[in-house]
Amino acid sequence: MWVYTLLPIILNMSLTASMVILFVLVARLLLKKAPKIFSYVLWAVVLFRLVCSVSFSSQFSLTGIFHTHETIDHRITYIPKDIVHMENPKVDLPISIANEIINDALPQGEEQLVADPLEAPMALATGVWIMGMIAMWVYSGISLMKLRKNLIGAVHMRENIYLVDHIETPFVYGVIRPKIFLPSSLTEKEQEYIILHEKTHIRGLDHIFKMIGFLVLTVHWFNPLVWVAFVCFVKDMEMTCDEKVLRITGVSIKRAYSTSLLSLATGRRIINGSPLAFGEGDIKGRIKNIMNFKKPRIWIIGVSVILVVVLSIGLATNGLKKIELPQADSILSMELEQVVDGESKGSVVITDQVEINDILYAISDAVQISAKTEMPNDDYVMVRFNLTNEQRTLYFYKTDDNYLMDVDTGTYRAKGKANYINAVCSARIQDNAQVNELLNRINIGMHINEVHEILGQPHGGLSGLKGDIYIMNGQTVTGIYYDSDNRVERIGSFDRPGFLEGNPMTIDDVKQLAKKGDNLVFEDFKGFKGANVSSSFDIYIMVYSVEEGYRLIVQAGVEGGKPRCADLESIWRGSGTGIDIRYDDIDEFLESNPPSTNSKRFLTKADVEPGTGQESLYLEKFQEEAPSTTRVVLLVLNQKGDEIWKQDFFKAHAGWSSLFLYETDGQQYLLRYNPYISQGYASYTYSVFTLQNGKEKVFQSKTIDFDILGLTPLDVTEMTAFADEINDLLSKSVLLFSSEGGEFTFGLSSSEKFYERYSWLDTYPKLYSDNDSLTDRLRKYRDHVLEIQKLEKEELYELTEEEIEQAKDTVMKYYESSVFKDRVKDVAYITDVTIYQSSVIPNKVKDKVIAFYVTMDDRAKRVIVLTKETKGEWQVINEGV
Repeated sequence: MWVYTLLPIILNMSLTASMVILFVLVARLLLKKAPKIFSYVLWAVVLFRLVCSVSFSSQFSLTGIFHTHETIDHRITYIPKDIVHMENPKVDLPISIANEIINDALPQGEEQLVADPLEAPMALATGVWIMGMIAMWVYSGISLMKLRKNLIGAVHMRENIYLVDHIETPFVYGVIRPKIFLPSSLTEKEQEYIILHEKTHIRGLDHIFKMIGFLVLTVHWFNPLVWVAFVCFVKDMEMTCDEKVLRITGVSIKRAYSTSLLSLATGRRIINGSPLAFGEGDIKGRIKNIMNFKKPRIWIIGVSVILVVVLSIGLATNGLKKIELPQADSILSMELEQVVDGESKGSVVITDQVEINDILYAISDAVQISAKTEMPNDDYVMVRFNLTNEQRTLYFYKTDDNYLMDVDTGTYRAKGKANYINAVCSARIQDNAQVNELLNRINIGMHINEVHEILGQPHGGLSGLKGDIYIMNGQTVTGIYYDSDNRVERIGSFDRPGFLEGNPMTIDDVKQLAKKGDNLVFEDFKGFKGANVSSSFDIYIMVYSVEEGYRLIVQAGVEGGKPRCADLESIWRGSGTGIDIRYDDIDEFLESNPPSTNSKRFLTKADVEPGTGQESLYLEKFQEEAPSTTRVVLLVLNQKGDEIWKQDFFKAHAGWSSLFLYETDGQQYLLRYNPYISQGYASYTYSVFTLQNGKEKVFQSKTIDFDILGLTPLDVTEMTAFADEINDLLSKSVLLFSSEGGEFTFGLSSSEKFYERYSWLDTYPKLYSDNDSLTDRLRKYRDHVLEIQKLEKEELYELTEEEIEQAKDTVMKYYESSVFKDRVKDVAYITDVTIYQSSVIPNKVKDKVIAFYVTMDDRAKRVIVLTKETKGEWQVINEGV
C-alpha cells in the first residue's frame, strides 16, 4: 500500500537533497566574490534532488563522498521502499551513529514478519507528513485571500503596473500574466528603480521559480535544511536580479538604487506566505551587495563556471557503489567451480598469491546496479573466498552484453576484464584433467604423439617447444621432457617471471652493470623494473626501460647465469641497432644516438614525497628546441615508474609559472612561484610543498596583491618583506623549469635570475640612484605614480568662477524639468571631491567635473554631478540622495 511506501521515497529524496544543500551552502561561500547568478543556478540541482528520486550514476558523483550509499534502480536508497515488510529491515544513513541506533531499534526476523510492527508507525508518520503539507497550503490560501483584499482599489499606471494604497512593499502577483503592484507612497524616482527590478524578475521567470520552490518546500516541510535552502535561494534570486539591473543601467545608480531599497526596509512585512506573490526581502544584505558590486575579473568568471559545472554534475548524479572484496593477504585460498546448465563441470583450488591478486583485480571495479535479483541463466562460476574465520561467496555470470555478479548485498556489473574468471576456471579445470591423465601414464612410458593426442594441439596456456610440452600454472611452469626415442624422460618445474616490479633503470645503472663485463650474470638485473616478452618457456627475454628514450634487452636461459646478450638500444631506432654493454663503448653509443626530443628528459632524483624513497623528476619536452613549442609538462614518478604528480607550463601569460627544488634542514620541497601582473594589477604567490599520495601538502605559502598605477598606494614594507622572503627561499633552491616571461628556461640551473626585484620599477629609471635599496626604489616609485594621479585629479576638478555659475544654472534647469520642480531651496558647490568621487562615471567624464549639494523644501539633501568639455556645456551624469 502507498501509505507504507510513499514516505520512504520522500525521505530518501530529502536525505539526498540535504547532502546536496550542504555542498551548495559551502559553494556559496567559495563564490562570495563571484556574480550571484552562479549561486542561484546551483539551487536547480537541489530542486532536482527534491522532486526526482531517479538519477543516472557516475564515477564523478559527489553524493557518496562521505558515505558509499546503495543505489537501487537508479535511486539512492537510505531507507528501503518496502522496509515495513522486510524480514530484516535496515537503514543506510550517511551518519553511522544514527545507523546503529535506528537499526538496533528495528525489529528483526520472525518478530518483524509475524506482527508487522512497523506498519502503524509508518502509517502515522505518513499521516503527520500529509497534515503538515495541508497546513502550509491552507496558510498560503489564507495569505492569498488577505492579499487580494488589499488590492481592491488598485490604480493602473501603465502596462502591467499598478499603484496600491494599502501595501507597504512592492511585489509581483500572478503566474501566466504577472502584475507589478507598488505602494502609492513611493516617489517617482523610487518607482523607476523598483519597476526595473520587478520587470527583471519577470523576464527571468523568477516568480515561477519561487512558486515552484515554495510548493516543493511544502512537501519537505519536515526538513530544516530545505527551509534554509529556500531562504538562501530567495536571497540569491534577489541579489542576482539586483546585479542584472546594475549591468543594464550601469553602476552609477548604485547609490540611488540602494536608497530606493532602504526606503522599503523600515516596518515592512515581506510577502512569503503566498506562492503566487513575493516582495522584497533581506534589504540590508542586498544593499551591501549592490554597493560592493563591480565587474568581476575574467578569471573569477572562469573559475566560477568550472566550479558550478563540476558541482552540478557531481551533485545531480548518483555515486557508484563498488563491490567490497576481502584483502588479498586475508585470503587463505580461493575455490572456483564452473556450472553449466545447473551442473558442475569441475572445480579448482587456487593458493598462488599472484593468481588470487589477478582475480581480485579482474572484478575490483564492479559496481552495484540493483538489489539482489534473479540471474539470467544457470551458467556461472562460483567463486568462494576462504578467509581466516569465514567464507564469502559470489557468483559470476556472463550474458550477451554484460558481466554480472550475484553477491549477498546485491547485483553488480563488472567490466570485460572480469571474464578472466571464466577463462582461468575453464583453463585450470581442463589443464588439471589433461595433466592428471598424462602424469598417470608416465610410468609406463608414452610416445610424443600420444601426449599430443591427450593435450591436443598446444595453444593459449599450453605451448610446445622442440618436442617438449610446457604447462603454465601462474608463474610456475611444468615441463615434460623427452629422450631421443620421443619417450618421456623426466618432469621438471621452474619459475618464469612475467612483469617484474622494481626501480626504473637509469643510464648510470647501465654503466655500472657494464663495468662487470664478462662477469655480468642474469641475477645482477634483479631489482630493476622490466618485463619478460619471451613466448618460450626455456628462455628469458627481459626488456628494461631506460631513461631518456632507451631500452636494455637481456636474454638468458631459465637457469640464469651468463646472459646471451645485454643490448642497449634507442627506442626510436630499429631492433638490432644497439650495442652489447659488456663489450662496446656506451658513451660513444649515446653520442651517436642522443636522447629523443619527443621523450621524457630526466632532471634529477629528489625526495619530494617523504617516506617513499626518492622520486624521479622528468620533463616531457614536446620538442623543446622548436620555437613553436607552447607547452611543457614536468612529471614526478615514484620508484615504480608510475606518474604521481605533474604540472603544465605554458608560454601564454595565464600559464606562466616557475618550479624550483628547495632544500632546508635535510628535507627537500617543491617551490612554485607565480608573480602575475596584468593591466597594472598584480598578484604574487608562492607555495612550498611536498607530495602526499600524489597530492600537494603545503607547508608555507603567501600572496600579495597590489597595483602599480597609483590607484592604491603600494605597501612598501609588505612588498619588501615579501621579496626578502621569496629570495631567501630561492637562495636555497635550484630551478627545475620556468615559463616566466613567455620563455622556457630548463633546469637544473641557478635560481638567481628569478630573485624578486620587481622589474616593473625600471619603468622610470631616472627616479633612482645606483645606491638605492629595493625599499628606496619602491618608495620613490610609489610617490611618483601617486603624484601623477594627483595631478590628473587636480586638472579635472580645477574650475573658474564662471564655470561654477554656469553649472549652477544647469542644475536649476535640470530640476525645474523634473518631479522636483519648484522644490529646490539651495544649491551648494562641493569643494571636497572625495565626497562624490564614487559617483563619477569614468566613461562619461569629459574635461571637467563638478558636484553640488541640492537642498529641497522638505530639507532633503541630494547630490548632483555634472561634466563638460573645456569649451562645452555642462551635462548631468549622476543624481541622487
